[in-house]
Amino acid sequence: MISSEGSTPEAQAPMDRWDFKTTTPYALMLGKDGPVLQMRAKNWPFQHIFGKQPGVSVWMPCSVIPLPKVGPRPYLLRNSKVVPWICNSPEYFSFKEETIRWVNKRLNDDPTHEKTIGGIACLMSWEIARGNTEETALHMDGLVRIVKMKGGLKRLCPISQFCWKIHLIDLMVAVTTNTHPRFWDQNPQRPGKYTNHSHQISDSPLYGTQRFSSPPFPLCDFCPATLTLLQEMRDLTDGVKATLSREIGRGAEFEIVNAAASIYRRAFLGVPFETSCNARDVQRMCELLEDETCDETWVRYPGVLMWIL
Repeated sequence: MISSEGSTPEAQAPMDRWDFKTTTPYALMLGKDGPVLQMRAKNWPFQHIFGKQPGVSVWMPCSVIPLPKVGPRPYLLRNSKVVPWICNSPEYFSFKEETIRWVNKRLNDDPTHEKTIGGIACLMSWEIARGNTEETALHMDGLVRIVKMKGGLKRLCPISQFCWKIHLIDLMVAVTTNTHPRFWDQNPQRPGKYTNHSHQISDSPLYGTQRFSSPPFPLCDFCPATLTLLQEMRDLTDGVKATLSREIGRGAEFEIVNAAASIYRRAFLGVPFETSCNARDVQRMCELLEDETCDETWVRYPGVLMWIL
């Protein structure tokens, strides 16, 4: 979904700007001769959010997923309404139809090529954003058949990150469709540049090796009330009966965790995530997550952020 803008020179598309008309606020490509998602400027409602040049989808084999860092966000992540707006726009549906035709043609000509797989993964990422789980599952079935024809993930292109991308989209589909990952038996190898993550703490309310009340969770990152809430959610996950805290915390991090905890508690009472009673908490989380002042915390604690998302 997100382009690899700013990640590597090879992921950029050296194109004449007049081919895309400088008024387009967002353009995403699937590589040379591939379909293009190009938004019309006159319909674009986000005045201060626009891209500098077309980007190639991160799901394509030539692109690299940028390392998490604190700094200017990709422009699609600066407002929680941007991606939902794009994936429900006429431009997206036109792109989707063109991509399906492009993939079908490649299935006849070169079905196991990595570009074919990348195109399917890109389409799935947008359909996940639309909440279209039924169609996403069908695309995943097709991707699995192609990988099997190829001889498994180990036979994919030598770009190590490409196999990792397939595992990522596999996990995303499994989470959104409430199914098991399809490639669970093929261990993903993290690209070398991603192995040095000593500054990050992966513990979350879903899994962890230490209690949130102990190091390495310093009070400079989370207030005591936030750490208490996170531990209560971990206990809830582990089936440990605990008294819910009424302590009021401080800062945006507490408000975000508190809203996520409210939704998480309801889930254990049988309330689906997408139910209307969660709408206010979801809206509040989206508004707060748009504030980039907390980005350093979320980069340091990716496990907590993934639980929130």
